[in-house]
Amino acid sequence: MINYKDKLDDVDKKDIEAILSQYTDFYSDFYITKENLRIFLKENISELFNAIENGDKIAYSQSGVVVTYGLSSKYRTYIKVIGKDIDNELKTLLWSIGDQVVYAKLKKNNELLPTFYKYNFKAIGFRGKELLLKRGI
Repeated sequence: MINYKDKLDDVDKKDIEAILSQYTDFYSDFYITKENLRIFLKENISELFNAIENGDKIAYSQSGVVVTYGLSSKYRTYIKVIGKDIDNELKTLLWSIGDQVVYAKLKKNNELLPTFYKYNFKAIGFRGKELLLKRGI
């Protein structure tokens, strides 16, 4: 079952923590950047919960976690993912934000990359080992 939330209660937070504990961020793609520093969300889960409290959204199941970051700010909105099969979670989250322009940064060898292409993300930049993907106008 896919859980979609824009507000979290204590039960939701415990569920998300339990799901995240099952996954290794093998590609190191589940991070945000603040003041030019990478903050890995699995190790800094309070940053993830704060983002959702401030207007970001999350979809999760036992298969993984997909979250927006930056939705409520004036900056780019990024999609951050961790898991093994996030197809339905990504679909749910994208449906919830409609036609908004969103970005994702993934390693070129990330096995979740085809899922992003399936949902009309296009590679618009190449940064070393990472691809910058964009969906929308």
